[in-house]
Amino acid sequence: MMGSDREALEAREDRLARLADDAAQAVRGINHVTITGPSLPAPSVYEVLGSLRQLGYGLEQAALQLSDRLAASPREYDLYEADGGDPAAHLEAASTALTQAARAARELGLMLDGAQSVIAGQGYWS
Repeated sequence: MMGSDREALEAREDRLARLADDAAQAVRGINHVTITGPSLPAPSVYEVLGSLRQLGYGLEQAALQLSDRLAASPREYDLYEADGGDPAAHLEAASTALTQAARAARELGLMLDGAQSVIAGQGYWS
């Protein structure tokens, strides 16, 4: 791999890891904000559920795309396993797990969509 290609790949890998960490930290932030404190009325939760719903559907897409890119890696890299195992078998196992994760993420999106729908018409008097 040429120097500039290697640099571009490393930059892409760094960005991908940073984005995944940012998403995890955002969810952690939601957990911290909601662990205690006053109640939250439906209109406030409705907006949060809308964003989290998109996170579920986005995780589905991300898991499938990561699986696809991982499966393509043997065409570009000479892979090995530190324990002497079969890289192809490990890639297949990872693909299976990512496909299951994608299904779970889609289900998460659907469930959050359902929760959002049932509180859509709720308001409160101040």
